[in-house]
Amino acid sequence: MLSHKQSLIRILFLLTFLCTTSMAIASDELHAGRIFYCSWDAALKPDMAAGAESWTGDYQSQAGHSGNALKITDTPVTYMPNGNFTREIGTLSLWFKLDKNDQADRMGIVSATNFRFQNYRKNNQAFFMTGSKLPGKNFKWDYSLLLHNRDVPFEQWIHLVLTWDSKTGQRHVYLNGVLAGKTKSNLIETGAGSQSLKLGINAPGLYDELNIWNIVLSEEQIRSIYQHGTPAVEASNAHTKNEKADWLIEPKLVYLKYSDSLVDSGQPIELKIPFVNNTSQQQKMTARLQIMDTWEQPVGAFEDITLDLAPSQKKTVKRSYTVDRYGCYKLRITDTGNPDLLKEITSFGCLPKGTPPNHPFFGAHVNGTRNMPEMARRIGFSKNRVHNMTQFTWWDRLEPQKGEWDIKANQQRAYQRYLDLGFEHYGQWFGAPYWAVKKSDGTHPADPKGYAYPNGMKPSDEKAFRQYITRSIESFPQIKQWEMWNEPYVSRFFHGSPDQYFEICRMMYQQAKSVRPDLEIFAQLPYDSPWLDRVLELGILNYCDGVAFHNYYSALAHPQSIIVSVNKIRKRLKDYGKENIPLINSESGLRGTTFLRGLDIPEYSPEQLKKPFQFREAACMNIQSNVVLMSLGLQARYFYFHQPVNIQKGRAYPTYTTCEITRSPLPMAISQAALVWQLDGGKFVKALTPTDGLRVYLFARNDGKTLAVVWCEDQAKVQLTVQQMQSLDMMGNPLENQQQITISDEPVLMVSNQNAHNVINVFENMKLQVLAAPKVHAVSAESNVDPLLPPMPDFQVATEVGLSKLKPVDLSAFVNMGFADPIQGDGKGGWTDEGPNNDARMINPGSYNWFGVPFVIPGKTNLDPSVVSLGGMTFSSGPKSVGPIPVNQSKVRGLFFAHAANWMSGKITEVPVIYTVTYQDGSTVDIPMRGGREINNWWSKPGEDEEGRAIQMTHPDPITRSHASRYLRICYWENPKTSVPVSSIAVRTNGQKSTYILCGITVAKW
Repeated sequence: MLSHKQSLIRILFLLTFLCTTSMAIASDELHAGRIFYCSWDAALKPDMAAGAESWTGDYQSQAGHSGNALKITDTPVTYMPNGNFTREIGTLSLWFKLDKNDQADRMGIVSATNFRFQNYRKNNQAFFMTGSKLPGKNFKWDYSLLLHNRDVPFEQWIHLVLTWDSKTGQRHVYLNGVLAGKTKSNLIETGAGSQSLKLGINAPGLYDELNIWNIVLSEEQIRSIYQHGTPAVEASNAHTKNEKADWLIEPKLVYLKYSDSLVDSGQPIELKIPFVNNTSQQQKMTARLQIMDTWEQPVGAFEDITLDLAPSQKKTVKRSYTVDRYGCYKLRITDTGNPDLLKEITSFGCLPKGTPPNHPFFGAHVNGTRNMPEMARRIGFSKNRVHNMTQFTWWDRLEPQKGEWDIKANQQRAYQRYLDLGFEHYGQWFGAPYWAVKKSDGTHPADPKGYAYPNGMKPSDEKAFRQYITRSIESFPQIKQWEMWNEPYVSRFFHGSPDQYFEICRMMYQQAKSVRPDLEIFAQLPYDSPWLDRVLELGILNYCDGVAFHNYYSALAHPQSIIVSVNKIRKRLKDYGKENIPLINSESGLRGTTFLRGLDIPEYSPEQLKKPFQFREAACMNIQSNVVLMSLGLQARYFYFHQPVNIQKGRAYPTYTTCEITRSPLPMAISQAALVWQLDGGKFVKALTPTDGLRVYLFARNDGKTLAVVWCEDQAKVQLTVQQMQSLDMMGNPLENQQQITISDEPVLMVSNQNAHNVINVFENMKLQVLAAPKVHAVSAESNVDPLLPPMPDFQVATEVGLSKLKPVDLSAFVNMGFADPIQGDGKGGWTDEGPNNDARMINPGSYNWFGVPFVIPGKTNLDPSVVSLGGMTFSSGPKSVGPIPVNQSKVRGLFFAHAANWMSGKITEVPVIYTVTYQDGSTVDIPMRGGREINNWWSKPGEDEEGRAIQMTHPDPITRSHASRYLRICYWENPKTSVPVSSIAVRTNGQKSTYILCGITVAKW
């Protein structure tokens, strides 16, 4: 029998074991579902982020509850919630310690759009608030989860946990490990949400250990967090951490020479693979190397290599790989100790030896860097558009000063180099030098030295202009086709009207034909626009031999949607008796993605939050789009573009180029090469649809054979029984089964020794089996209006302060442009000075309430000065700065801006303007308006990371009828110095091309 002492020891041991086990279980459970963590021990950067790694704010630290804490004084710290905060269900844990001396009444501890934990000092209350996301006055907050301020004391560490579940409507608040309040509510908006996750809104103090889960934690787990903290991030984050941070020994990208990135079947490719130890300790790793094909299937056996590197040590491993099938290949590296770590570090292509037969349809904008023209020939391009990649026919390049012709040796070398490789040039007359242009006052415009690109002004020296046409033709005699200007309907490229474009086309055409009657000359027109209507009415078809238009496509577009733009322009040409005039798609890109997974691409969220990779779809669509365009009778398509990609400029994902980051061809480049090889320079004969969803396009090859390009659409799948044909996949490899061919969305290239007439009969009588019927898909005229934006809430600040505390700023003394712009490029009028088809005439002056914020816009009609337009590329005569604009308000909580901008790509590195707020004490603070956050291109619908609201509008007569939607942005700035009155605000441009328009400013007061 055990003694009393022995029994007590056993009981204590058992309790200790159970407690330890319970803690371990709770800790293990906490590993799952955690999607965001900030310790703030050394920086604002999250220790872990399943989603976007983007933040703003100043990092100040002080000894905290665990390690260092974040010290917030005036300005809140902001994180992007995309992927890091789930509105449907979740848990948020945070330690905070508020400063007692702060005088703010409403202190936002943590806020994410319509989720907020806020302390109301005046009412001695605190709320866990959630709200609907309904527009206008219907927006509602749910304040039912109420606590008292005694539960949230100042100058004490408080552990806060919030939980929510939109399905049940349950919300809970835990303080210091104990349930402090709960409620049930239907007002939990579960949309994607693109607003910021903010901490310390008018709530200065210390913040520590922020954790977010996409699950609701139990009370036991919450007590465990309060008592013991959260588990180490390394143990819980193998599946979500940023790749670069995870790799202890990281494989780096392998950049190839362009000449080395393509091999023949059986030819080895030599790779030098760099590894680097990113840490300050000795590290060991077993790296697994595996070649993958276009379909991401392994090729050959993998190889494991063991690495043992000192801190910061680098090591290069040399390997040679050989493939025997055509296609695109990549080298995938994984860590055998952590299979979730994956990085594809380079790729290469395998094609038949030599260059494919020239086909006059396949053109591109070919960069002259290193061996890029040689690569372009190997992937099937045989024409080069002399636009921004080469430029040697542009006027300002040939005659920068009057009479000083500068046909440089390097221009002649570039011209001749392409000819020697087998290219034909498609020349372009473009870019009037400044000396050849006169403004309305008779002076020449100043040459903005910072702009390397021609500024698109209409030439006014007719004699010099005609001489330029003559000299360019004489200097480049091998150019047989010329294009008259580039996108004259876009103000960036031409500051003139349709009538003025008609006049310069008449001059160009007459002069060129007087020099070389054999030349073929193309007008550059939109395929559906008021511009098109006007120049056709003026008779431009009498001064051109063909029409060039521009259209871009997506890898995910329906192949038959391509016919829409061609049919539109053909219809208008038919109205003027020229339906069959030659057509060229002189600028046409295809948006796909990088082939390489696991990349750390600046400006993009982690890989799992992006759209799915589209390299396979792009390879399919490149064949399909080329085939459909050829079937519609187009003479040529000039792909935009064939040039290097810089990973730092956000063009890797998505991308229009044919080249990978590592200087190798993308899968869509290899599929094009396969098509060009099999076309053998042939011509389109006929399109067939043997059964619904099955497309067959027949081409008569120059060698007498027939090529059939076959695919299925709308998710159909058909099996063909084939005889006496060679069937190839889209990379150009023979299919394993040459008799039973399964056709899906991937094009199959089928070559017959028979002539096209006989092959038509073969397909019309071919035995086929429908494996999957097509899903109904009607390709009709494109809608020119974007889908309606989902409802967006009123601004929370506007709801809280009420209309009486929202004071519009009087801009009447500063406005310089109207909403409507009658004449393009005249330096006056309205909006961005881009003419009546690209202005904001759908807005009138007056009083507006946008998302709960009142704005007052001066003027009586949309022709009156109503907005402040700053100088930019399309409005070069506009002011570079405006202000100071009087504000003269005390207790300013923040400012609302209603504004727009053109020619932006939405990158955060774009800052078109900077506002400067001046306080009564003379101090100032700058407010940068960042692309894709506070401001964006007014043609673009809101992006994921935008922090404001967007007002969707429709232009009644847009410059491009296929795109009529426009967007005005409303953003909010939180004032960091609420105790000091604001005297004024000024705005200045930031040296970028965008033209910025301010429509209104409204002050929010406490």
